[in-house]
Amino acid sequence: MARKQWYFGRLGYTSTAVLSNQMFMLPAPDTGLSATRSGYVETLAFENGGAGVVRSHGAARTYECNFGVAEASGREGLDAYTDFQEGLYGSAPVYVADDMNYTTNVFPPNWASPILTSRGWKAIYSSSPTSYPVTGPNAYRQPTSGATYNITTAINTIPDGGHASVFIPIPPGHSLYMGAAGTRTGTAGVQARPVYRDGGFAPVVNLTLLSPSGATRLNTTFSGETFAGVVFYLARTSTAASTISLTSLMGQIYRYYAPDDALYPGTQIYPGVNIYPTSASVYSVYEPNGYFVPGRGQAGMEFSSEAVNQNYTLVDNNGTAPRRLKGMSFTVTEVTPWRGGTS
Repeated sequence: MARKQWYFGRLGYTSTAVLSNQMFMLPAPDTGLSATRSGYVETLAFENGGAGVVRSHGAARTYECNFGVAEASGREGLDAYTDFQEGLYGSAPVYVADDMNYTTNVFPPNWASPILTSRGWKAIYSSSPTSYPVTGPNAYRQPTSGATYNITTAINTIPDGGHASVFIPIPPGHSLYMGAAGTRTGTAGVQARPVYRDGGFAPVVNLTLLSPSGATRLNTTFSGETFAGVVFYLARTSTAASTISLTSLMGQIYRYYAPDDALYPGTQIYPGVNIYPTSASVYSVYEPNGYFVPGRGQAGMEFSSEAVNQNYTLVDNNGTAPRRLKGMSFTVTEVTPWRGGTS
C-alpha cells in the first residue's frame, strides 16, 4: 500500500533571487508532525510561600517525523530524506506543507497574529513594532491588537533577516487562499513573491488589505499548478513615509483536482517530473468569509537529528519472493526566525 504523501524540500532565497528550489512530493509521516517546544520556563518559590513563573511565550518548535515499517518498492521516497539531511540539496531551510494545517491557518503563529511580538515572539520585520494598536470589537475573532511597523526598506524589497519574511509552500494540485487584515499609511503593505515551480521569482503581488472588523478573511489566490510557494513580507512601493498596522494574516490550502482524478495530486517520483492535469475541476470550496483562525504553520526548519533508516527483508517458506520493508525517523527544528539574513 502506497504511503500518504506531503510536500517537502529546501528553498533558499535572497531579496532579489531564488537560490535553490528543491521541493518534492514525498512519503509523509504516519501521524503528521508531532511538535515539542523549546521555550524557557522557570518556577520561582518565594519566602512567603508564594510562587511565580517566568517563561518565554515564543519558542522554536521541534517536530518528530516517524515513518512506520511498510512494504517498499525501489527508492519509494524515504531515501530522499537521507539525501536532504546529508546536504545533497544544499543548506537552505527545510519547508513542509502539512495537510493537518491546510484548513486552519498555514502561517506560523507570529505571522498570523503579529501581536505575539509583544509577548516575546520574533518580529516579522527587520525592526521592532512601534506600537500595538487595539483592534476594537469585532465578531470574527480577530486578535485583540495588531502591530505597527515603520517601513524603511528599499522599494519592493524583501527585508534582511530570516525572521522578516516567510515562505508558504503550495503542494501540486492545490491552491493557497490567503488574506491580510490591517491598515496602512503611505505605500506600505504586505507583498508576495510567488516562486515558480521551475525556480525563480514571479513578479511582486501587492495584497489588498482587509478590514480587521470585516467578514472577509481570504481575498487572494495562488495556484499550485504554477507556483511552488510564496514568500510574504512587509514592504513599500515608494520612498514616501510608510507604516503598516497589521492585525492578522490567514492562509488555507485546498485541492482543486478531484481525488479520483488519475493525475491527482501531480505526484513526483523522486527524482522525476511532475505531470499536471490540463484543466482544473474544483473539489473543495474555500470559505472567503468567517472567523479568523490562529496560525498553525511552521517556519523554515533544519534537520536536528540523523535520518535513521530501518530496513528489513521478510522471507517466508511458501516459495514467494522476499519482501522489502522499510521505515525511518528523524526530527526537524524551526530555525529561520533566529537566523540573520534572508532564508
